[in-house]
Amino acid sequence: MTTRLELADDVPLVSGDRVAGPVRTPRRSERYPSLVRVDTINGTPADEVTAGTRYEDMPCALPAERLALGGDDPTVHAIEWLTPFGKGSRVAVTGPARAGKTQALRRIGAALAAQAGDGEGGLQVSLVLAGVRPEEIADWEDGGPAPAAATALGASPDSQAQAFERVVEQARRVAARGRDAVVLVDGLDGLTAPAARKVLASARNLVDAGSLTIVATATEPVGGETTVIALNRELTSTARFPAVDLVASGLNPKFKLKIKNSKDDDDLTDGVLHVTAQVASCDAEAEAEHPACYLARQDWGVPVRLTVDGPAEVRLMLNG
Repeated sequence: MTTRLELADDVPLVSGDRVAGPVRTPRRSERYPSLVRVDTINGTPADEVTAGTRYEDMPCALPAERLALGGDDPTVHAIEWLTPFGKGSRVAVTGPARAGKTQALRRIGAALAAQAGDGEGGLQVSLVLAGVRPEEIADWEDGGPAPAAATALGASPDSQAQAFERVVEQARRVAARGRDAVVLVDGLDGLTAPAARKVLASARNLVDAGSLTIVATATEPVGGETTVIALNRELTSTARFPAVDLVASGLNPKFKLKIKNSKDDDDLTDGVLHVTAQVASCDAEAEAEHPACYLARQDWGVPVRLTVDGPAEVRLMLNG
């Protein structure tokens, strides 16, 4: 499809924008249908969109609003409470081969896709697959966001970088227009180190605009992450979930994301989860409502100690 030059002059479009409007069939001298009128840009009415400031020049702040995941999956439930991430986060899901990185990303993607939508307040969730087999694309399309770009197994680092740049650029424009975008990347290992860091560096929480969150798989952290979700291959291989490595996972010390649920104010600081909860003991009934009770009952593969202080505070921490 083509966009007439006069339309591009009338409407402030930039590379990566998604436009919608009526089209007409190609004329005799034309090869493609033409867009007659631009009605929406990235889901927003065209008359509400202005050119604005370049994405790179827009002021940004630390992520302050948590992205809720929900669901019953134990690994995703643990990620939401132990390694939370917010709008504008740079997240790496790490671990050796067969640790379950792709499966964890798929479950995160499915949870976020449930919040997706073109209207105000809806997330735009995009997926980039790098060096994948054809059957893996089909797996993603079943119950998760469909890939916006995918490179075949054995693709060069340059080809993979170009696929990432196209999708990330479009998400940057969505954020600059005032909406929230999430790009899922599986994975960064096929890129050079500078290219991988460039992908993560695009994530930010824009002041008086939207946000771009990057969630990517990698064998090791590439640097610059706000959140690292490390998975334990031994736990995964023996089907002991959640398979989160508590020692290797965590938030950047400068990252002060305040996480909230409907009743409690929770802080994750220095690798210790502090949960304020009106609960006298962690029984099965309390487990369903208070995250620390749920997390304390899981098999982490490392010593975990749970303390209940009076009826007020529940604390989950590593022994020692």
